[in-house]
Amino acid sequence: MHWINNDLERVSACLAIRRVIGQCNYEVLAKLVEAIHEEFDITAKITATVTDSGSNVLEDPIDGETQKSEISDREFEEDQHQ
Repeated sequence: MHWINNDLERVSACLAIRRVIGQCNYEVLAKLVEAIHEEFDITAKITATVTDSGSNVLEDPIDGETQKSEISDREFEEDQHQ
């Protein structure tokens, strides 16, 4: 996870590591991430969750269609350096 500290510096840390038994799909990962947020009592503080865009997290659980990223990695990196 990443956050901005009081000195306006970006800080990174690993919050949790969990073993996934069985299917590793969108629904399983979403529930696991939500449980971790609840465990650390940070649910209200989360503004975004970013995945690796693997095929197991691209499927929309509502309509089953593949989601497309609205911003490319290159555009994201350019925004970060401005």
